[in-house]
Amino acid sequence: MVNTKSLALGFALVLSAAAAAVPVGQMQIANCKGNMHGNVHAGNGTVGPQNGTSPSHQGSIVLVTKASTVTVYPSTMTNVSSAATTTLSASTPVAVSSVGSTVAPSAAPSATPSAAASAAPSPASSPSTASSDQGITAEQLIAITPGTASCSGGEFPSECADASKAAPAISKSLTKYGFTTAGEKAALVALMLFESGNFKYSKNHFPAPGRPGQGTRNMQSEDFNKKYLADIKGGYADVSGDALVAALSDDEASFGSAAWFLKTQCSADVAKGLQDGSQKGWEAYLTKCVGTTHTAERDVAWKKAKEVLGVKA
Repeated sequence: MVNTKSLALGFALVLSAAAAAVPVGQMQIANCKGNMHGNVHAGNGTVGPQNGTSPSHQGSIVLVTKASTVTVYPSTMTNVSSAATTTLSASTPVAVSSVGSTVAPSAAPSATPSAAASAAPSPASSPSTASSDQGITAEQLIAITPGTASCSGGEFPSECADASKAAPAISKSLTKYGFTTAGEKAALVALMLFESGNFKYSKNHFPAPGRPGQGTRNMQSEDFNKKYLADIKGGYADVSGDALVAALSDDEASFGSAAWFLKTQCSADVAKGLQDGSQKGWEAYLTKCVGTTHTAERDVAWKKAKEVLGVKA
């Protein structure tokens, strides 16, 4: 009679030895949790950032036999936006999808991109209308007008501000008054460059000895400077002449005047007309808002500013 108990025990020992001989190699189960930061640049504009975190989820359980047969028992997953990768055996890597529906050999272990990361990027906005909270940089100002790189050779050195000082002050004013398109920025920068001799002076000197009360980087007249001072600092209603200009001589006030004027003293149609960078909009800004004549000399800085800031009109 066969001892069935001994036979069963021997069979179990054989199975254990066979299982121990299976070379498993490398096994990696990744729990994925992503954080995407996207940035799309258009001209001076950035679309973004987009921040998203995909939910964490469990990888699949994989069993390997000596014949390399793979059995997958997927775990329950919801809201999956990225995939876990399981690799079995250095010679035969196996990519396992996070939903446990596909098992296929792969050339090398890699994680499946998330849906957001693999999707095609959204079309960028037109450079002339793209929004940005970055304002303008010193490098951009220098590219527009190289003379803003330093104050050397300036006739009025105490009034001069180079690009490193001008850029943060201009950027702050753009944010404060809500001018975010490249077309608006180009017009405001071009006006200030022309009126202040490339940021070399902040009050009127020509014809000598200059017009009292006229100043700031867009060279506002005394009446507008009184309104501007009252708006940003208050309590200076009786200040005039040189004292008025002196009260507005700090960089933030002096470089903020152009954006203030466009926002408060010009019609909404004039500001809107600058957004696409058109010649018509630029000339309307000069003649209907600033109150000056359009000349070819004024176009030089404006066209260069459009080029640097990415306005295609």
